[in-house]
Amino acid sequence: MGEPDGVSRRDFLKVGAVAGCAAMTMGVLGGCAEQNTAPEALVEEPEDAPKEDASAEQAAAPMIYLIDRMVVKPGKGREVHDAYLERLETVAAEKGMTLEHAIVAPPIWLTDAESNNTLEFIWSFEGYGKLAAAISYGDASVTEWWRGLEESLESRDRSYFSTEADVEVLNR
Repeated sequence: MGEPDGVSRRDFLKVGAVAGCAAMTMGVLGGCAEQNTAPEALVEEPEDAPKEDASAEQAAAPMIYLIDRMVVKPGKGREVHDAYLERLETVAAEKGMTLEHAIVAPPIWLTDAESNNTLEFIWSFEGYGKLAAAISYGDASVTEWWRGLEESLESRDRSYFSTEADVEVLNR
């Protein structure tokens, strides 16, 4: 039996179904485990440990997350992934962006003509100021770059999120 021309989403899912079920049952897939640290009641702090300053915690800027999600055209996953990161990483440091996650689903570059990879990039910003600085409204080069990239996309979506605690701070 020869090598297949490409890997389809269906083939990938067939092979990974059993492993995926086992991993989810154990809670090792991202986000499946509700608690990944010991409960506070079980963690003993030494008596001489420095006490946390509550005012410093309150003064921290709220975190805002920008999530870019793209469904790429068949066979374009790696190309779009690399182009996106190359463009965004060049401006990330100067704009106060931190790449939290770059996720590929399914976790294999699909190459057949009928299957698409989904790419998700999660960026974090400390407060509205850094987010506003990073969003380049009216920048023709950004608009042109996205238009060029869209030729390789089925769809794209951008969302913004914060934790509930940070939403309370942002709404003051």
